[in-house]
Amino acid sequence: MRSGASLPMVFFVAMIVAVAAVVGTLSLAGSQTQRTGGSGSTLLPAGTSFRVTSSLDCVAGHYEVNFSAPEQSILVGGFRAGAPGVTLYVATSQQAASTFEGHPTSWVYSTGFVNASRLSLLLLPGSYVLWIEGADQNCGSSVVMPLEMLTQVNVTEAFAVAGQSTGGLNVRMGLSGSRVASGTSLEVNVSDYNSSPDSLNLTRETSWALDGLSTGGCPSLYYPFGIAVYQGVYTAANASQAAPLRVFPEIPCPLLVRYITGYLFLPTSDHAIVLPGTGEVPMATTLLVSGTYGVGGNQSRRPTPFAPGSYTIVAGDEWGNLEFAYFVVTSSSNGIAEYTYPTSNMTTSISATTGQTFIIQLSSNAASTAYDWNVSTSAGLRYLNYTIMSTSSLIGGPQVRDYYFRTVQSGTQTITLRDERPFAPYAVAATINVRVNVS
Repeated sequence: MRSGASLPMVFFVAMIVAVAAVVGTLSLAGSQTQRTGGSGSTLLPAGTSFRVTSSLDCVAGHYEVNFSAPEQSILVGGFRAGAPGVTLYVATSQQAASTFEGHPTSWVYSTGFVNASRLSLLLLPGSYVLWIEGADQNCGSSVVMPLEMLTQVNVTEAFAVAGQSTGGLNVRMGLSGSRVASGTSLEVNVSDYNSSPDSLNLTRETSWALDGLSTGGCPSLYYPFGIAVYQGVYTAANASQAAPLRVFPEIPCPLLVRYITGYLFLPTSDHAIVLPGTGEVPMATTLLVSGTYGVGGNQSRRPTPFAPGSYTIVAGDEWGNLEFAYFVVTSSSNGIAEYTYPTSNMTTSISATTGQTFIIQLSSNAASTAYDWNVSTSAGLRYLNYTIMSTSSLIGGPQVRDYYFRTVQSGTQTITLRDERPFAPYAVAATINVRVNVS
C-alpha cells in the first residue's frame, strides 16, 4: 500500500462538468478545459462538486484550475472524495506543462492518495495550477477496484488565494510537537521575519486578520503579533467564524504606555528597531499553552486542560499576515502510543498488545523530491491510514505524518517503511525496519 504516491491505470473517459457556476477541468489523455483565478480570488467555492475518472493506464482524469499569485500568497482549501480516492497537486505553470503518467512531472505540493485533505500553503509570486486527479496507481502495483469509475469530489472548504506578506514580512511559527497529552504544555515559538535582503520600514497598523490574537495575559508592549487557539480544524477560509479559546489568564496588568509609530525590520532577520527610539530587539518569543481559563470570578490560577481532540493554532500580526499549525491532544491515561523515527536507515523494535493501535511518525519530502513512504507489514499487523499533522509553509517543504497501525495477532510482527521513488529510475533513499513484539 502506498501513501502519497501516484497509482496506476488503463482506461480513461473525458467529460466536462459545470457545477456551482464553476467550469473546471476534467482532463484525460490531454483534453483540458480550464478555469482561471487571480490573487485574492476564490478558485473553488465551498459546496462545489465534480467527478474525476480513475484508470489503470497511468493517465487518470483530473480537474484543473489555473491561478496566479502576483505577490507572496497563501492558498487554502479542503475537499472530500469518494472511493477510491484522489490526489491533489499544486504545481507551477511551468511544472504542469510537463506531465508524467498524466500528472505534473514535478510539483510544489501533493496530498498523496487520499479521500480527504485540507491545505494552507505559502506560495511565492508566480503562475500556478491546482490539479485534482483521480486514482492512478503506479502501473503494475495494486489494482484500483472497481475499474474506470467516476469519483465524486466535494469542496468542503473554499479554495482561495490571497496575499500573505507585507514587503517580505512573514509570521513564522513552530510547535514543540504535533501531539501532546492532556494536562501538559505545548511550546509555541512565534516571530515576525523579514525575508527581504533590504530593511523594511512599516508604520504601525491595526489590520489584524483575526480577533483574539495575543501574547499573554499582559501582552507585550513591543511584539506586533500574537496567537489564538481554536478547538477543531480551521484554515484561513473559515477561522474568522470560530471563537478562540481563552488560553491566557485575565490578570491585573501594570499601567504602562509605550508610544510606537512603527517598526524598522532588519534585512533577512527577525530583529527590528521599535520606532521611535529603541535599539535593536528580537521580534520573536516563546509562549506556553496547556488549557483554557474562565472569565472573571470563574477563572482559577491553573488552566483547565485541553480536552482530547484536534486543535488549530494561528499566529498573526497587525499587518494581516497569518500562519496556521495543528496539534492533537490525547488522553493523559489512554493516549495512543507514538514512535518518531528519522528519515534514515535503521532497525528498531517496539512492544504492543493484541488489538492495540499505535502510531509511527515520519517526515515526508514527497512534495519536493518525489520520494515517499511505501508501507508493508506482516500478517499480524494492519496498516490503517496516515494523517498529515503539519506542513511546512516553505514551497516544497516537508510534511509530518502520523501512520496508524493495529495489531491483530500475537507474536513477532514486522513493519517495513521504504522512502522510495516509484518511477524509473527506481530508487530507495532510506529503509526503516520495525519489529513489533505483540503479546
